Amino acid sequence: MYGVKNIERFRLNELSRNINSEGSWHKDYDSAYIFIGGLNKSMNEGDIAIVFSEVGEIVDVNLARDKVTGKSRGFAFVAY
Repeated sequence: MYGVKNIERFRLNELSRNINSEGSWHKDYDSAYIFIGGLNKSMNEGDIAIVFSEVGEIVDVNLARDKVTGKSRGFAFVAY
């Protein structure tokens, strides 16, 4: 899987080269998930769903957690 920094680099490269949506790597990925970063690590999936439901109906929240401690890593993927 690509890291967030690599995805950002791809996005900036496409912007600088004026690549339209048909030529973008995005067209190969069909996902309703968006990345949410900078979350307070005390938030759980329910908290995230409540906050982001103001934008639309949430169908899934995937909160990244530390494999050992189970604590939040401060980011999640939310599907509308």
